[in-house]
Amino acid sequence: MKKAVVVIPTYNESGNIERIMRAINKERRAFTARGYELHILVADDLSPDGTGDIVNSLKKSIPNVHLRSGKKQGLGAAYVRMFDYVVKETDYDVLIQMDADFSHDPKNLKRILDELNDGSSFVVGSRAVEGGSIPGNWPLIRVINTRVANFVARNLGGIQPGIQDLTAGFRAFKTADLRHLNYAGNSASGYAFQINLSNEMLNSGKKVSEIPINFADRTEGDSKIGLADIINFFIVSWQLNNDSPLKQLMRYVLVGASGVVVNLVSLYLLKQQGLPSYLAEMGAIELSILSNFVGHSLLTFQVAKKYGAHIDNEFIRLAAFHGTSAISALVIFTTSISLQGVGINPLIAQFNGIAIAAAINYVLSTRVIWGPYFRHA
Repeated sequence: MKKAVVVIPTYNESGNIERIMRAINKERRAFTARGYELHILVADDLSPDGTGDIVNSLKKSIPNVHLRSGKKQGLGAAYVRMFDYVVKETDYDVLIQMDADFSHDPKNLKRILDELNDGSSFVVGSRAVEGGSIPGNWPLIRVINTRVANFVARNLGGIQPGIQDLTAGFRAFKTADLRHLNYAGNSASGYAFQINLSNEMLNSGKKVSEIPINFADRTEGDSKIGLADIINFFIVSWQLNNDSPLKQLMRYVLVGASGVVVNLVSLYLLKQQGLPSYLAEMGAIELSILSNFVGHSLLTFQVAKKYGAHIDNEFIRLAAFHGTSAISALVIFTTSISLQGVGINPLIAQFNGIAIAAAINYVLSTRVIWGPYFRHA
């Protein structure tokens, strides 16, 4: 029979730990029916409220209970410690992570096992897929925090599609596949551990599935999320993928700004050489276009070739970029003239034209010239 271990990280969970362990133990027959021997592993961070003592006392009444304690360093560090232990020192076939506060219903464990038995390497209990939910009485700030966290992970972190609930804490892994993930990467010491793990799962090429769950709010104990966890979340998101949408947009703006500098400097130097104004203008525009093209190829869209693009010939791509630049110039001109015609200040009209043209140029660049590799948008 295969072995499955449910890993529960705890810190001051004396009000929940016995109830959650007994609730998990009630699923033992479901595990056996699916070919698994159930084990429960509590990762306690030396809780001063006696959580570890309660776990030890339950070893006599609940089979296969294990306790491993360590210094309090955050949720991520506790999971890394337990993942290392399971992967390197045990023969468990499946690892399931869940919270001690009944946010995750133990009755869903059998559904997770079914997904693993159906061929998935990783399973996520998701609040975000159809049929999943969060508490209806959640404060607005909790809802916003969850939405913002997923937005940051997707757009700053660049985590590809495949998991909708990127911060979920109810997950299962086949340990044979888990050992190949860099689950300890990117200094994810706090709750950012979950998004780093999501990124690793999706990049592994293994099958990932989500099942809907009804997430419940804790009734005992306090949430452990602090300011340090939030800061770490943003740091880890920044470190995940260089081709994230927000990083790419920042590089696009930086290259565009450098193009403006090239245009102005070139115009000055060409006029200094005595060229007619119209030739100096044309030369400066062309040099700025070439500067932007090189910058985008080497910096903004540096991973285009990794994922493949509509256009794989650099000369054709350069010609297409000239075409989008011409479109941008036309948009700037028509927008500026139109707005000035209704009484808008010329500088404001020109700025609006540039903003609209930049947005159009960005879309054409990501979708056509260096597309369709832009997988995260």
